[in-house]
Amino acid sequence: IYGFGGKSLIKEITPDHYEINKKSFSIIKKTKTNQEWMLKRIIGKTTKADVEEKDKEKQKLEQRDLNELTEIGKKLEMIYGNSQEVNWVIDNNDEIFLVSVNPINPDLKKIKKSKKIDVTTYQEKLDTYKKDLLLEGIGVSSGISIGRVKIITDKSSLKEIDQETILVTKMTTLEMSQTLRKAKGIITDAGSTICHAALISKKYDVPCVVHTEHATAQLRDGQIVLVNGFSGRVYSVVGYVPTQVQKKIEPERENEVVLERTIESPNFPKTITQVILSIKNINEINKINFADIDGILITIESLFNDSEKEYLLHNNNLIIPEIKNKLQKLFKIIDQNNIYYKINTHNKNLVSENLSSYELEAIIELNCNFNLILENIKSADEITPIKESTTLKIGVVIDSLKENIISEYLSRGAETLFFETDEIDPLKFKEIINLCKEKKIPRYFNISSKNTLNDIKTLIDININGFVLKKEQLEYKDTIYKKEKELLKNLLSI
Repeated sequence: IYGFGGKSLIKEITPDHYEINKKSFSIIKKTKTNQEWMLKRIIGKTTKADVEEKDKEKQKLEQRDLNELTEIGKKLEMIYGNSQEVNWVIDNNDEIFLVSVNPINPDLKKIKKSKKIDVTTYQEKLDTYKKDLLLEGIGVSSGISIGRVKIITDKSSLKEIDQETILVTKMTTLEMSQTLRKAKGIITDAGSTICHAALISKKYDVPCVVHTEHATAQLRDGQIVLVNGFSGRVYSVVGYVPTQVQKKIEPERENEVVLERTIESPNFPKTITQVILSIKNINEINKINFADIDGILITIESLFNDSEKEYLLHNNNLIIPEIKNKLQKLFKIIDQNNIYYKINTHNKNLVSENLSSYELEAIIELNCNFNLILENIKSADEITPIKESTTLKIGVVIDSLKENIISEYLSRGAETLFFETDEIDPLKFKEIINLCKEKKIPRYFNISSKNTLNDIKTLIDININGFVLKKEQLEYKDTIYKKEKELLKNLLSI
């Protein structure tokens, strides 16, 4: 596109699309779009400006630009050993600058391998139907499907989507995410290979064609069409009868525990240093005396027992509703500001499947305001899209005392630090805590079985704000209280 780019802007402007053969450098497919406006920097301000008339319908990249970008892509692939997602810009002097280089999500390759489709077999089967080419766009998710068109004009239309529906809309939005998973196929008027529809369809393996330009105007409700996510083509189909979708009735779960909040007289002294209780199982909440703690730390493993986990793994469409259901029950008894939800962004959760994307989706849909803690992030860049998608306070788990990395997290919007490290180097910690104090960043330390009472005293000395404790470690509050009293006594004696 012309002007500044970025994921948020791609929702409003459809970029040109190019597919290049990396061996011959020949163009396999290209789609150019009419761009009416762009964002540009004028006297220190980002301003919306009209694209000049002569450039509106012009192809954005010349062949020499495509050749150079392809060459750069090949070199990066050789250096890093696998395909990369590259963000780049071209200035007024036609010079290319790389903004960021990140590995393409490896899970996408696994999905393609595990669900590889024999296109020839599909095509032979589909040749039995009479079909005419209706639309052509950009195929962004592998697969072919036939279904009944439903044009989405407003929120109420989403209720009519089922497993036999081809969802058709001008452009998908975040609030459609849960519904898109159910659809048999997706067609949009606008979009690109990195638009919302593309990302969701790849994630859930739904055939998808974007940037058809006229789908909502040309197709009609109830029409039977074929969506080819490989070629980006949409055909009319005669002779196909969609199967009747029967709603699955979820079996009732017995012995579901009702959550209650208990506040009694505190069992331990009140401390200035905060205590966050790590919850193994959500049912523990009924046995907690909330007078002794300042908040709770939960993970997806806290929310579901083993039988619930097994059930969800076989019914992926229920994962998001169930996460939302559990969290909403928590919100009724605990102030959201006192809830810290930790998401492991890369390690696998629930036995064998990485559910962090489901967790994020559920949290975004809830529009809540608790504290979201990101664990095991590979780059500070991972914080930015989450910050853009939600108003939650974002924290990061720190497993290494490297000031430059922590500084990068803070610059990207991290608002809380949770230290989970065996290393307690007072000098390194002081440097990091001084950095946090400048930006008013709360810092917590997760006490493990390897930590001693002396470690707790040292951390209080160097100004840690709070500790994450397990239920059996709550007696450490006595040590925290005594250390605080000692510091206060020393302060008053000066």
